[in-house]
Amino acid sequence: MRRIFTILMLLCTISTFAASTYSGKLTVSVDGATPTVVDPQSVKVIEDGTAVKMTISNFSYAGLTADVNITASKNLSTGELTLSTISYAGLPLSGKFNAGSKLINNDCKIILSISAVFQKIEVTFIGTK
Repeated sequence: MRRIFTILMLLCTISTFAASTYSGKLTVSVDGATPTVVDPQSVKVIEDGTAVKMTISNFSYAGLTADVNITASKNLSTGELTLSTISYAGLPLSGKFNAGSKLINNDCKIILSISAVFQKIEVTFIGTK
């Protein structure tokens, strides 16, 4: 009986933290220069209630290609996102979600302003599940 209960708990935990992938268009502008557009781009999202983890894979900046990892909280009724942490290649960055950043139904809209190496980076991702 204990073994069955343990297996059921493990399965529930795995399904709770299942990742969703959103596909869409990523637009990046550094210091107001002409934006770079990556289409298609995917963003992996793991939701656990109001806690959200996002990964933008293969993000290129300053000659390095690495993942951008984001943790955020989500308003369950509106889908609005509030940034907790953001890192690139494991290095913490300073940034914020701009108005309109939401994760609701099958839509993901990320509008980020990031400060890195004395540059202002604007990142927009609009995608669907």
